[in-house]
Amino acid sequence: MNSLKISVLLALMLGFVVAETERNRSSIDMRNTVLSDGEVYELNSNWDFYWNQHLEPTDVGFFIPDGIVESQYWIESKSGNVSIEALGYATYHATLLLNPDDIGKDLALLIRENNTASRYYINGELVGEVGHAASNPVSSQATWEPAIITFNSSSDSVDILIHASNYEFREGGLGRPLKIGSQKSVQKFLDRKHHRDMLFIGIYLAMALYHLIISLLRRNDVPAILLAILYFSWILRTLFSANFVCFQVFSNIPWDVQIRMEYLSLYVVIFTTSFYVMHMFKRYLFTYARRLLTGVTAFFLLTLILPDTVTISRIAAYYLYFLVPVSLIPFSAVIRAVMDRNRKGQIIFLGGLVLVIAVGHDTLYTLDIISTGFIAPYTFIVFIVGQAFIVAKDYADAFSALATSEVELKHEIDLRANAEEELLAYQNTLEKTVALRTTELDNTNQKLLEEITQKEENEAELQRLNDAKDKFFSIIAHDLRGPIGSQMTYIELINQEFSGFTLEDFKETFKNLGSTNKKIYALLENLLSWSRLQLGVIEPEFQEVRLSKIYENVLPVAQQQAIAKNITIHLSNNEDSLIKVDPSMIEVVIRNLLNNAIKFSNPGGDIHIIIDSTSNSTQFSIKDEGIGIPAEVQAGLFDLASKFRQDGTAGEASSGLGLLLVKEFTHTNGGKVWFESIEDQGSTFFLEFPMVSLNPEG
Repeated sequence: MNSLKISVLLALMLGFVVAETERNRSSIDMRNTVLSDGEVYELNSNWDFYWNQHLEPTDVGFFIPDGIVESQYWIESKSGNVSIEALGYATYHATLLLNPDDIGKDLALLIRENNTASRYYINGELVGEVGHAASNPVSSQATWEPAIITFNSSSDSVDILIHASNYEFREGGLGRPLKIGSQKSVQKFLDRKHHRDMLFIGIYLAMALYHLIISLLRRNDVPAILLAILYFSWILRTLFSANFVCFQVFSNIPWDVQIRMEYLSLYVVIFTTSFYVMHMFKRYLFTYARRLLTGVTAFFLLTLILPDTVTISRIAAYYLYFLVPVSLIPFSAVIRAVMDRNRKGQIIFLGGLVLVIAVGHDTLYTLDIISTGFIAPYTFIVFIVGQAFIVAKDYADAFSALATSEVELKHEIDLRANAEEELLAYQNTLEKTVALRTTELDNTNQKLLEEITQKEENEAELQRLNDAKDKFFSIIAHDLRGPIGSQMTYIELINQEFSGFTLEDFKETFKNLGSTNKKIYALLENLLSWSRLQLGVIEPEFQEVRLSKIYENVLPVAQQQAIAKNITIHLSNNEDSLIKVDPSMIEVVIRNLLNNAIKFSNPGGDIHIIIDSTSNSTQFSIKDEGIGIPAEVQAGLFDLASKFRQDGTAGEASSGLGLLLVKEFTHTNGGKVWFESIEDQGSTFFLEFPMVSLNPEG
């Protein structure tokens, strides 16, 4: 008993769903029209719309439509409780009611543009497909290729089910309204459109070649070049828009090529037409009008390289809105030319007015605001005729002017011959005057150059002295303040704690004071030597001496410093040659290098010194096994502007002046200095001086 109740309830529910579905089902009433009479009609009616569903023909009666669409496009909107997006898939359904005269006749549907794939079922049978409609973007295949879907009407009603999908365009759907008629009339209608477009292409091609030849013969004829480009772009526009003749010429055109060529032709046509008119009447435009047009169009052209065709199509829609203000720029120039009674302006105004109206009309048609058709190809012929008349009139005027000019030219030649004789005499006088003035100018320039050179040398010397002064005060402020501050601390400590100091305390304190005084003395000695050299107070006193003798004078003090850190100095002294240097300066160089080697060596380490002679020089090298020099500061180590400071392994302070003295004194004495260093592995510094004698005796 319960199962019987359930069955009855299900039957009632099923009957209600079927009844509701039948009540909402759309129909296209063509009973008052004979489709087989040779005419082609638009199916511009309502369709049942099922969003994100690809229903089978047997399923339609069991599903309630999401809405009734009034046009064949779907865009981002809301239908009932369903949110429709630009990208997705859907099912269209309607019942076509036929005139009795059309029963049993061969009929056809014409699909001229669909966005972007669709599949067609007639009375439950699959009869054709444009592209490949699918429920996912991977399987879907987009195309704008026109197609004819044929079927036979066996009764007075025809069930039409369409699967559509779009993942490649700014809006989806069937595009323009479907056309219907007999198979022959539909095929003839499409062929007529293609033949008309091929005729237009032939006209555009002839005019393009004509103006291209003119531009080759007259390289400065900019209007001819622009018209040639304009006509070629209209060929492209005719191939890839409206009836898509391109599919008659080429096969298997990829979708991304279709859409890019569609919008490329649109951008180039609008830009070239506007630029041509602007060039013809540029004196009536504000200065940056053409630059503005070029910049905006260049931006839209660059969008064609984007990989996403949805984005390309959405951006193109903004360009269509941009057409109105763009067309006003050249149109205003033409209006001003007409007001000046300019003949070309009047002709272009008439052709341009018709073309602007047509472009505006086609823009509204493209944006699906009106449902008429493209008329720009027809009106463009009117524009072409006007431009051809302008070219013909220009050449006629040119030939007439040429005949008049021949007489005037002969008279002009006679006058020019007399003028050339007078000019030649004047030129000789002028050349003499110019030669005299040139000599005077060369002398003045030479004096000015000498003054500039002297001024630059003075400025360079002043800058060098300023740099030396700044370095001097920087070192005094940085390196003397610490040791002197330490001395003040020790002295203050003695004053305050004198009575409590033991003998050991005094020894330790005076030892520290002595160490601090040595640092101050060494720093002052370097500062004075360097500053005197910079200021030109001292000049080297050259003597012939051996490098080993200079080293022996420096070694005792260095040994004391090395013993204090338990560092061993090893000397490899091959017999060295005489060199001509200032010994006191070279002592400063070697002392600073030895001090640095000891300062940056670890306690218990070794320092190796090698003095050796080659065939023409004596070389001195100091190698330590200490902390090395960071790679990032090595390039500027000898520069005055270097801010690198590094304390010794026992906390010894560094001023950065020692290596600067090494460089200055070495170069002053005709030598070379360089180094090799690896951080944490040690450094080796090299000195090299040219020898003056091969005699081993001093």
